[in-house]
Amino acid sequence: MATGPFNTAQFVASEAEDWAPTVLPSPPPTEYTVTIGGPPFSPDEPQRLVTTTADLKTRFAQYVLRKLPSLDGLNGAAKTDWRLYYTAMARVAQEPTSTLAGLSLFGHEPIQSLEAHFEDVLSGLHGPFHSLGTAWDNKPDKTDKGKGRTSADRKAQDVVPQWYDEACILCGFPQPQGAHIVPVRALRFQDAEVHWAMLRKFWPLSMVATHELITSGREETNILPLCPNTHWLWDKFALAIRPIAHPTRPQHSLYLQLLWLENHATASVQDTLSDFRRQRAGPHPGIQNGDVYELTTTDPAARPLPSLRLLQIQLGVHKLMSAIRAAAAAGDIFRGDPPDDKGLPVPSDLALPSRWEAALDAATGAGALDRAAADLWRVALLRHFLGLASNEEDDDEEEDEARATSGDRQAHEGAEDV
Repeated sequence: MATGPFNTAQFVASEAEDWAPTVLPSPPPTEYTVTIGGPPFSPDEPQRLVTTTADLKTRFAQYVLRKLPSLDGLNGAAKTDWRLYYTAMARVAQEPTSTLAGLSLFGHEPIQSLEAHFEDVLSGLHGPFHSLGTAWDNKPDKTDKGKGRTSADRKAQDVVPQWYDEACILCGFPQPQGAHIVPVRALRFQDAEVHWAMLRKFWPLSMVATHELITSGREETNILPLCPNTHWLWDKFALAIRPIAHPTRPQHSLYLQLLWLENHATASVQDTLSDFRRQRAGPHPGIQNGDVYELTTTDPAARPLPSLRLLQIQLGVHKLMSAIRAAAAAGDIFRGDPPDDKGLPVPSDLALPSRWEAALDAATGAGALDRAAADLWRVALLRHFLGLASNEEDDDEEEDEARATSGDRQAHEGAEDV
């Protein structure tokens, strides 16, 4: 047991989700004009649309949701896979901090139509959306028993909690676990750099140097001391931790803001997570959405703070997973009966991509699916991703893929005029 000196973690205040330690005036929304149609697209007079980034994101979300009925002709798991993508993208677009790649038309040349532009954006985000979870999906083999993890990483999991006096940095509960910010498997072969590039398609992340995402030799920067309950909620994508750099002492101080990703607006969180340090007598206050904590160190060389960049990667992944879980819980994904249990057998040791495990878990927890239906969906989705469906289903899914990726211009019909 370490005897000190210790790093500190203390509650600061409950703030809005866009809180920053330096108060700066918010710039007014920038209005700009988009030219739509006209030459060279048509001989008609072009239209002029005055819009803002927020307005364009709202229009994009509405467009994506209008596409959902066009998926009704698809079959089984293929339809569900596309429905997940569309509903998740609509929710990401409605997230105030999202910046979808290619969506902004500020300074853009004239476009043929908003719908065609939105279709291009949606097509461009499809690959990054499915690629982002790769490292999170690569679960270690059950027989691995820690192989591939370095002794330095295992040591970091033991040492970092000691720096914080063996207390969870959020709730103060004793004997916390050394939780990885980004899974170790995601940091191999420059996967962290790939994840950063992919996340920049969805969130306002700056360009970074490769060395900022490397933890070899500084494994401690990829560890957060969290109690088992907080750690479990984090792994289940029920909460996110937003990092905010200190404006003047970034090596000595770091702000972390807790964001409840599920039901924080309506459910009481006092029974979910409480801060044992804020009140010595009586009931301990529940940790609320927006609560900010400050981590400090007096020796950043010997006891460095968690990596800001790795925390930003984790936040981006958590927000995407939250969009997926919210869509599944609302019943937007698993409509109708699950596909029949037919096709080639599925190996029992295989797991679904994490986005689908998260969706099934959320749908089951919300009552949108019962356990039996969830099991049928799990098998059908595994067959879909592994290509183990029956021959008849294979033919159907090839047609479905072609139909879904063609742009489905029928979704444009009935769209509101700009």
